[in-house]
This record gives sequence, structure tokens and C-alpha cells, in this order.
Amino acid sequence: LRDPRPARGGGLELPIEGALSLPRGDGPRRVVSLVDASERANAMTEFRSDGRGAEAVSVLEAERRVLDHLLDLSQDDWLEIGVIAFGETTWPVAEPGLSVEGLRTALAEFRQKRPRGEGRTDAVCALWTAREWLDSTPKGVAREIVVLTDGDAAFSGRFVDCAGNGRARSDAAASACEARRNPAPCPASHRFSRSDGASDVVQLASFARRARGVLAVHALLFEPDRSARSWQRIVADTGGRLVRVPGPEAIELALPSLVSSRIGRVVARNATLGVESADLLAPDRTRLLGALSLAPGANDIELRIESDRGAAALFRFRVYAAPRQLE
Repeated sequence: LRDPRPARGGGLELPIEGALSLPRGDGPRRVVSLVDASERANAMTEFRSDGRGAEAVSVLEAERRVLDHLLDLSQDDWLEIGVIAFGETTWPVAEPGLSVEGLRTALAEFRQKRPRGEGRTDAVCALWTAREWLDSTPKGVAREIVVLTDGDAAFSGRFVDCAGNGRARSDAAASACEARRNPAPCPASHRFSRSDGASDVVQLASFARRARGVLAVHALLFEPDRSARSWQRIVADTGGRLVRVPGPEAIELALPSLVSSRIGRVVARNATLGVESADLLAPDRTRLLGALSLAPGANDIELRIESDRGAAALFRFRVYAAPRQLE
């Protein structure tokens, strides 16, 4: 945005020059989505989607709708998707490499077998299973994990210690402790070590350290009031994003380059005057060039970048035009 200048037909205008600097959206990516299918995912949440408005649906149903939206975006051959569900145990639903039709079939079968969330939240096993799926990713292909969850603290029962550190336990206490254990086998070949921590929280932190520089973990939270501290740490350590989910389009915030190669036009609007510029995007699709009419005094300006799926970015400015002072 440059200094306001006199317009040809009188009045004032704001010259706009610039360039788009965007990550490539057509680079190959391999994404494993982890779907929280624990009992807690049966809780109700508000979910907004185009054509349906706001609905009260279960967290698990909201997660499935976001996953459906991701599949709608995955028609391009540069995006491979895998799906793992986790609750009391970890259920590999579909490994990366299936066609979109194959993914939809696998998801429909899982939905039929497990319509509701079950048991505890074994996120640690699910993350290690996803990492092993991504280990074979070819060089030059981005590796990412997208976790769809209510954001509550994970508890698997996998790291419960009933040994008592040598202290005697009553039969009732020993029985209660054993009931908290998770005996389900983990499909990952990774062997959990007590040196990595004796709780889910510490094991998640250990996973984040080991995944740093190897893959990115994004967390989509379907209950916005959760602090989700463990997920915040994983996201920060791996260079991912944490998004609180208002609707299915939130997947595009977690994976921004899904829209970066689909920019349709860039326009500026003066909300004070109620006028809009022509398309500012040059034929090379990278440079911006144009102008916008101004009123004397304060002008509220919006610069909007539009993709084929709606607004990809929105910038707001306040520009003061005082022509007598800027001559």
C-alpha cells in the first residue's frame, strides 16, 4: 500500500502493489488422520457446516464430517491419506495409498462396526502406529499427522504401574489397579519403555521429541474450551498447527497448502465507501497491481485473497487520506 494520490477522474486513490508468496499446494503429501473414537467422543458439540447451519452432534460425528471434507479435497494425486481410529485400542482403518473410493468404503465399514466411541483414549499407540506408516514415505514427500480429538487429556491405561514400588497392596487395591490397565495389543511395532515415562502425558512428550524434524502433527480440537496442553506441546515441537474446529473447513486451516495453489483472485474493498477494486492478480498469478478509491479521512480497507473454496486470507488496514498534507 503506497501513499494516497489524486485519481485521474478526481478524488483520491490508494495504489496497491505486491506479490503472493505461498507454499506450493501441488507438492506431494502423505497425511495420516487419527480419529478420536473414545467414549469421550460421544459428547455433544456445536458444529457449523454449509447448508446445514449449526447442529448439535457428537464429537465423533463432527470428526467424521471433517474427514469426509478432507476426502473431498483429496481428488488430486499429490495427496495420500491414511486413517487410524483410537479409543480403548487402536484400529488401523486405511493405510495411505488407497483410492478415494477405497477410503470411503473403509470408513463406511468402520462406521458400521463402531458407530459410537468406546473406552479410553490410547493416543500414544495411535501416534506411533501413524509414524510407522509414514516411515516408508519417499524422499521429497511431506509427512503429516492430523489428530481429530475433543482435546481432553489422553488416558490409555497402558502405562499403569501396579507393582506398587515394592509396597504391599490389598487384594481390593490390586484388583482396582489391574482394572485400569489396558491389555489391548498396540499394532505399532514400537515397544514402549518406562524410560520414556510412566504416564500418557510424558509418553506423548517423548513422542513429540522423537518426531521433531521428521514429521508435523496438527491437532483439530472439537471442544473449544479444552486447554489441550499435551497437544499444544506436540504441535509446537513438530511444527504443526492447533485449530479449534468451528466446522468441516477447519481441515484447510491445519493444512493450508491445500488451498495455496487454487488462488482465484485478489480484491481490495473500501468498507467506508462501499467500493471494491477490480481483480488485482496479474496474469502471472503471483503479482498484485491496481488501485482503490479513497475518501478524505479514515478509510477501512480489506484485502481479500479468494480461492475456489472461499476466502484463503483476509487482511484489514485503516488508511488515512489527507491530500492537502501529502502534496
